[in-house]
This record gives sequence, C-alpha cells and structure tokens, in this order.
Amino acid sequence: DLTDLVLDMMVTVSLEYGALTVETELIADMLATVAGKNPRYNKLVPRLRKLIAQTCTMSVMHISSHQLWPEIAVYMRLLLTMSFSNCNLADEYLPDVAFITCMLLKSGPGLIQATLHGIVMHVVHSLALTQCNGMIIDPTFSSSITGANSFAGNPVRQFSESAAANADAGNNTGQVLSPYAQLAQQLAELIQTRTKFNFGLRSKSTSAVTFIASSYTRGGAASTLNPEALMEFKDELSHSNQVLESPREALAGVERVAHIFLRIMDNPAFVNGRGNSWRARWTTLVTASTFVFNPAIQPRAFVLLGRLAAHDEVDDDLLYQTLATLRGALASFGETDESLPISVLLCLVNMVGNL
Repeated sequence: DLTDLVLDMMVTVSLEYGALTVETELIADMLATVAGKNPRYNKLVPRLRKLIAQTCTMSVMHISSHQLWPEIAVYMRLLLTMSFSNCNLADEYLPDVAFITCMLLKSGPGLIQATLHGIVMHVVHSLALTQCNGMIIDPTFSSSITGANSFAGNPVRQFSESAAANADAGNNTGQVLSPYAQLAQQLAELIQTRTKFNFGLRSKSTSAVTFIASSYTRGGAASTLNPEALMEFKDELSHSNQVLESPREALAGVERVAHIFLRIMDNPAFVNGRGNSWRARWTTLVTASTFVFNPAIQPRAFVLLGRLAAHDEVDDDLLYQTLATLRGALASFGETDESLPISVLLCLVNMVGNL
C-alpha cells in the first residue's frame, strides 16, 4: 500500500516549506481530497498528537516557544482542511482531537489559534452529519462554519422520536433534543464570542475561513493561491502573541473546552457505546502526559485528568501518584511556575467525589 509513503512525502514537503506557504496549503487541499476517500490518511491526527507529546524533551513554559512548534503549526494547517466533512476522522480520532485541542489551546499567533478553533468546528460538524439521517439540513448549518450566521431555530427544534411520541400521548415530560439537534446546537455555540474567547480569539481575530478566502485569487472558474496574501499571514508565525492571563484563568479555559468534548461523548447517539470508548481512550492519552515533567502541557493534563476522573472511579494508584506530584510541586513552589500545583489541586477536587 502506497498510502503511508504518499502521506510521508506530503508531510515532508510541507515541513520543508513551512506553514502558511503556497506549497503547504496546496498539499493541505490535496490531503483533504484523498482523506475523504481513503481513511488511512487520517493517521495525520495521531502523528500530531505524538509530536505534542515529544515536547517533553525540552522544558519550556509555552509550547509555542518549543523547537517543535514550526512542525506543529504545519500539521495543524494540514489537519484543518482534512477534517472538514470527514466523518471517519471525527469518529475514529475524536479523543486525539480533544487531547490536541486542550494541549494547544491559546498557543501561538492568532491565526494558529483560529486554525485550532476551525478544526474543532469541522469535527463537530462531521459528527452532526452522521446523525442527520438524510434530513435536509437547515441552510444556516453550512454558513455557520464561516461564522456568517448563527443557527436558525430549525435544527435546534428537532426533537427525538420518543419526545414527540410522549407529546402526542399527552405526556408533558419536557422537550428533549435529538442527537443531531444537540450537535447542531453545540456547533452554533462554537461560533459565539464567549466560546471563541476560550480559544484565545478576539472579536477582530482572523478566522481560519477568512484566511482561506483571502488566500485565493479568483478568476473565472479557476482559483489560485495568492502568495502575497499568504506572506502577510505568515509574518504572524514569527510573532508568538501568547495570551497573557493568570494560571487559574488559563486552566479554567482548558476546563471549559474539555466540557465541549465531554458533551459530545454524552450525546444520546454515543453515550452507551462509542462515547465510553472515546472517554477511555482520552483518559489513556491524558494519563500518559500527566506524570511526565513538561511545564507547557503537564498542568493542562492534570486539569483534564480531573475532569475525566469525575466520570469514573479513581483507583488508589492514580490518587497516590497525584498526591506525590502535588508534594513535589509544593516543594519547589516559588522556583517554578504556579500552574502545576494549581492544576493538581483542581484535579484532586474533581477526584474526591469518586474515591
């Protein structure tokens, strides 16, 4: 099978030219086309996850300062287009996307933050498509991806068959949204200002879709990449506009974004089957990074572990390791960033209920 070889070559060329170049954006378009027909190209997702895990080799406070950051930015640009309407990717790699999102949240320049937000939008959109069951999707569904409009009432007002049956029978048990409507509602919430703020985006931030639209010069039936527009955006990569906020605020943002993915896993369409496997997989990925010293992502991993532990039983070994980490963090308090002890305490707060 030549799939792995072709993917390796595409990634190698993209890394050679860097993010936000004509060559890399063209390769991203090609990957988006082939990934829809061959799910094996979706292996790009675990490759990015493993790349993030490798940042433990060098101690930095922000992942955007790491020597691997240029590679991470390239993978994110490739993943943005690949994830659009890619139901196979969303179904198989949702835990990986959740891990990647929480680890890279508010990292790098505004355009990269917008890219991460766009990836999450695409994944939720893809999952919603798997639940529409042949229904005609409201016209605002597609336009909501661009941020041009919010959802009209139609998708959100579609109720489950059981709720409709209860209403017909005169049982007023409350309105229950169908699985598709719940995902549609989440997609609508993702484009709201307060949610975008959790991704580090401000009202004047460049969105991933705005970037794509402004990067092309349209002429007749053909569209070609505009190198000048790309260069203008590429300049942002050399200026890492790290969001300045307190450790508690940063970790609270991670919790709020994690809640987005937990809501997906609790969706009625997934809760009894796929949702459990997604949550177990996500917990495994998070645990692997929780007890490895890495100032850039270890505090985020502890916050995620606490959120996930609130949905499951906590064993003695996990609690012991968490307490041991807290002891070490408090012993060096004042010499290092305060994010780690705060994150461990937040983790323990969530764990207490399941001891």
